[in-house]
Amino acid sequence: SWDVQISGSQCRVRGLYFMDNMRGWAVGFSGTVYNTTDGGESWNYQWAGVNNFLYDIFFLDTTLGWISGHNGTVLHTTDGGKNWLQQESNSCYNLYEIYFADSVRGWIIGGFGGTELKGVILHTVNGGSSWEYQYDTLGSYFLCSSFADSLSGWIAGRYGIIARTTDGGTTWVYCNSNVNQSLYGVSFIDRYNGCAVGLGGIIIYTTDSGVSWDQQSRGTSDHLNSVYF
Repeated sequence: SWDVQISGSQCRVRGLYFMDNMRGWAVGFSGTVYNTTDGGESWNYQWAGVNNFLYDIFFLDTTLGWISGHNGTVLHTTDGGKNWLQQESNSCYNLYEIYFADSVRGWIIGGFGGTELKGVILHTVNGGSSWEYQYDTLGSYFLCSSFADSLSGWIAGRYGIIARTTDGGTTWVYCNSNVNQSLYGVSFIDRYNGCAVGLGGIIIYTTDSGVSWDQQSRGTSDHLNSVYF
């Protein structure tokens, strides 16, 4: 069963990350950052220093964390979120998801819509002190990602786009998702087995590292925004 937990914020929450069953963070509209140490029973506001929409948050341990957001926003903390410092992303894209394999190697995926759709992957090898474009594409943009380890990763997004890497993002190969609905969430249990969800309740799964995908039956036509295994 599920119980409603009150964040105390009037702002929309977009990203959520839990270190364990007690410690977690939430981010969202207008620079919102909240932290819990009791499994979400209570939430404490943390000042991020920006007013941009914050899309995602990731913590490597109890002290090292990063946030990605609107218009190229990247924030970093070394004290568990008590203080957040901006990092220069060299990007004006909306940065939807962020992930770090260790304290120095990380990735951000995002893009923008409008009259010209474009997706982007940013990569750092120095903890976010600088970010480089690792990949970009026209005609779609990326909304979600999943990494099984520092080498194996997948990205997904608008119009059913999926791509995968087996070399830490140096190269990305498109996969045939067999769907054209936008994919909002993707999660891999290991290097072979994964699932993606999205527009209209679409659910697809793979057992061969994303080379091929099959649809799963679903009991809803509501949009599915996230999946995690």
